[in-house]
Amino acid sequence: MAKPSEDRFFLLLLVAVLGRLLLLPLPSIKPILPIIVFTALSLGLDQGLLMAFLGFFLSNLVIDGISGYGFGSWTIYQVLGGALAAYTATLVAGRRPVTSMDLVNATLAGTLVFELTINFGSAGGLDIEYFLGSLPFALAHLAGNLVFAVLLSGFLPKTSH
Repeated sequence: MAKPSEDRFFLLLLVAVLGRLLLLPLPSIKPILPIIVFTALSLGLDQGLLMAFLGFFLSNLVIDGISGYGFGSWTIYQVLGGALAAYTATLVAGRRPVTSMDLVNATLAGTLVFELTINFGSAGGLDIEYFLGSLPFALAHLAGNLVFAVLLSGFLPKTSH
């Protein structure tokens, strides 16, 4: 029988992958990164790192099956960005019980780190035109992630409030 933390991890993974797939028509608005941050804060950094890998890998696998465009060099930057977001989240929140505001702040910081990682990787370095062109998507990503973080905050362990 699975432990409650394993059940929670797989439920979060399911929501991350299905949420990304269901919201595919909306550019940059996906729950996967806030779920990575939530996982890192509520289940530990190792689980957050695993969520980053599995969440992007599995959803890209399905996207690739649907469109043929799920995997590419961006997959590496997505996983790396997600892993760095999980790590950043644990630094922002610290080692105290996690509050709703901690989750929102950690999601904000994690999203910024993710955006820098994915944009540096996709542009092949610092490219101001590329960054300016991606800015509307980055802002949509940030706004969506903050909304998802607020929604997820209701699921923080009760000892964290």
